[in-house]
Amino acid sequence: MVRLEIKNLKFSYNSKPVLKNINIKVSPGKITAVIGPNAAGKSTLLKCIAGIIRPEGNILIEGKEINTIKKDNITKLVSYLTQESSARAVLSVFEVVLLGRLHSLSWKVDDDDLEVVWGILKELGIHKLASRHFNELSGGQRQMVSIAQALVREPKILLLDEPTNNLDLQHQLEIFDLIRELSVERNITTIITLHQLNMAARCADELVILNNGEVYAAGKPESVLTSEMVRSVYGVNARVNIGEDDGIPQIIPINSVRSKRLA
Repeated sequence: MVRLEIKNLKFSYNSKPVLKNINIKVSPGKITAVIGPNAAGKSTLLKCIAGIIRPEGNILIEGKEINTIKKDNITKLVSYLTQESSARAVLSVFEVVLLGRLHSLSWKVDDDDLEVVWGILKELGIHKLASRHFNELSGGQRQMVSIAQALVREPKILLLDEPTNNLDLQHQLEIFDLIRELSVERNITTIITLHQLNMAARCADELVILNNGEVYAAGKPESVLTSEMVRSVYGVNARVNIGEDDGIPQIIPINSVRSKRLA
């Protein structure tokens, strides 16, 4: 079953092409990581899927063209976490996460919404922050709260743009393990943008490599994370080792292709 399909997607900023003929199919219950160098078009792709910007081409959710789906219904289906989180709002952590339930909230907040919010706070281990003001938190804590807000919507499609920014290694691993668990349990189609290749190899079922606004390669991590790809896309000479126990590729950088020092 394909939940999300992108056909011949194109997008330009001020006549400058950013995305060119993107074709992707993503199934539920899996994590797809979109990777690539700076300005490759990763964040723009997520904004197109979330309906924030209007590209050329087709985006189909469960076979329906996104332009034919009401905006309120898209909000119910798709949850999008941006890289930016505002720290100016004078709201408690609980209130910030509760805002993620806007699609189901009426004038009166019911017990189900409160239980869902409290449950996700506990799952992320941040329930002790519930009464703290969001603008008093550290960058890493705010990022955790933003992730909770994205997950609390119980979406069909989860879009996370660099979700582990500001998080230490322990919390990065915990977040990715939780996202994987929820994606499988709730049959969520999850797309993540990442800069860290080794983290992408560990956490994703499928990788999409963007370069200059185009899909350079797509597939299983072990098939697309190659020395040739790293050199061509990132301009880095690297060695790729495949784990004997888990089969997960590991990128070991050697030097820049512009370096005078020989590899």
